[in-house]
Amino acid sequence: MKHNDDAFATMLLMSQLSANKEEIVRPLSTAEFHELRALVASSGLRGMGELIGMDLGTMRQRLKLSENEAYRLCVLLGRVMPLSYALPGASWIASAAKRRL
Repeated sequence: MKHNDDAFATMLLMSQLSANKEEIVRPLSTAEFHELRALVASSGLRGMGELIGMDLGTMRQRLKLSENEAYRLCVLLGRVMPLSYALPGASWIASAAKRRL
């Protein structure tokens, strides 16, 4: 299965991984995702997948985000292992993420 970084980033940013909604930060809403996608496009990045593995400072600088906004994105994009456990048959996620980072 071919790994698509943009789709993977979208899953990380928008998926609710805890049934009781007890997560460190809440996933992006559809409106927030579209705003972020526009920011990414205007920043010169090739796609959402380039955000994976980006540090907080770089994300703030490239996307002109506040520290809180960049922190939220970093936490969401760092949920590789929880996402791999949440999706049935998704053992490929962790190995694909290791190759990306």
